[in-house]
Amino acid sequence: MKVVGEKNSEPLIEAIEQLSPHDHLCLIYKTREEQFSAVVPYILIGLERGEKCTYIADDNTAAEVMDAMHAGGIDVDSNIKSGALVILSKKDAYLKQGSFDPDWMIKFIEETTKAALDEGYSALRVTGEMTWVLGGDPGTERLFEYEAKLNYMFPKIRAHAICQYNAERFKPEIIIDVIRTHPMVIYGNVVCRNFYYVPPDEFLKAGQLSLEVERLLENILDRERKEMELQNSEAALKQTLEETIESFAKTVGARDPYTSRHQLRVAQLAPKIGGRMSLPRERIDGIRLGSIIHDIGKIQVPAEILSKPSRLSEIEYMVVCEHPRVGYEILKDISFPWPVVDIAYQHHERMDGSGYPQGLKGDEICLEARIVAVADVVEAMSSHRPYRPALGLEAALDEIMQHRGTLYDARVVDACVKLFREDGYKLEI
Repeated sequence: MKVVGEKNSEPLIEAIEQLSPHDHLCLIYKTREEQFSAVVPYILIGLERGEKCTYIADDNTAAEVMDAMHAGGIDVDSNIKSGALVILSKKDAYLKQGSFDPDWMIKFIEETTKAALDEGYSALRVTGEMTWVLGGDPGTERLFEYEAKLNYMFPKIRAHAICQYNAERFKPEIIIDVIRTHPMVIYGNVVCRNFYYVPPDEFLKAGQLSLEVERLLENILDRERKEMELQNSEAALKQTLEETIESFAKTVGARDPYTSRHQLRVAQLAPKIGGRMSLPRERIDGIRLGSIIHDIGKIQVPAEILSKPSRLSEIEYMVVCEHPRVGYEILKDISFPWPVVDIAYQHHERMDGSGYPQGLKGDEICLEARIVAVADVVEAMSSHRPYRPALGLEAALDEIMQHRGTLYDARVVDACVKLFREDGYKLEI
């Protein structure tokens, strides 16, 4: 089933608003709250659209239905008085003939629709509680003949319906055929396109078991194709985002070669640390991509400050310290599947809360940013800077070991040190 809404009331209502004449749905529910959370908005929206609305009550009394409608914002009395809202019982509809006849009921809906249109309504909207079937009245064994035939009728008339089935009262084998005979399903407060729907020509045909096998195999194949399409689409999106990140990095590089080289070397080291920590490939990819532009906020720092060959003044240092926040503002509206934004924003935070710009501490800092923070310090101290010569790798490792657990994540420090001292790793570029 393809999800149209999500599991809370607001998306459910948005999905119900998308329904239109010719739709045929079933509502499979377990509680009265779940039942009315779907059918009351369904009726309310129909009344607002100038449709004639019919509610066939059974499991609930007419009074209980009206109370739920009142609670849902429907002016029940005035709508009943005007004829826009009709509340019927099973004896007024399904069993009006004393027994259930699918063909008679379908003709009843067709005639009611024509009458509604003649009265100036834009369509007929119907919802019925199907628990009347459990009474065992004559003809109830033809229920699914009726449900299947409705799928011939609805495409031809300006009407639509929700058939309500209480999953606590109907047996599973009944619910299976409910699903098979409805093109759309509401379940768990979600409106779904039904991949298991069986068209009436097939459902009503003899020898359905062989058709069912073929249909199930086609569904399996269809789902696999859609999964592959989704994976290809996600891969294309990731590729586009990676290219966007690369473009950002080139923009920084064109303006400040020191920052560009630094970001590339951090993007080389940080994923290796993540690998030494046995992180999954997806997180390592995120670390690499976040590292490539972790200093993108420096694009707003004047070039003369970035390339100044002496120590920065206090004001200049404060300007540089704004780069994580600037980076966050640049990236925050892009929906990356990796924590790229957090890396840019948090890579100068420290475990004891002494970092900047937010003063985060411990697990408030995402793991990827903690890894980039260590890689950032090691690369910066190991490399030449405009204001000083390189301090060397050993000095950098001593720094992170000295502040292991206070400024820097202990696990990250351990992984970084092992990477260099046990694995013989060397920074390149």
